[in-house]
Amino acid sequence: MKYEQTFNANPHKVEEVDERTPEEVYDNLRSLGHQANDILDSLLEEFWKDDIEDVFGFADEDSDDYILYHRLTEEERHEYFELQKQADELEGKMVGASFAEQDRLREEFGEKYAKMEDLIEKYRTDEDSEEDEA
Repeated sequence: MKYEQTFNANPHKVEEVDERTPEEVYDNLRSLGHQANDILDSLLEEFWKDDIEDVFGFADEDSDDYILYHRLTEEERHEYFELQKQADELEGKMVGASFAEQDRLREEFGEKYAKMEDLIEKYRTDEDSEEDEA
């Protein structure tokens, strides 16, 4: 019977060790997620020219996604995605931060989010004001 070794037989082989901090690993994973989302968005735009909800006949023209992809100008959409990226980065920085730093980051995150909402809200139809006019 032949004996098989289950360990590294070469004592001179140097094994690689990942020396990144948890925050660096988290940032790397988040950037991979952004890249994957960008690829999925481009595939969606290529193969589903219309909003997928439009295809099935139940699009809500007041939904954030509908406004984002059908009403915002290209510049506004770019600004929205840049704000979203900055907000995600701030959220990542909260990991392991002191309480005071987390409060500061939350406030900055809220400002970015409010700007994103402002971009969407100016295209939202106000049904209450339409009913008042009628």
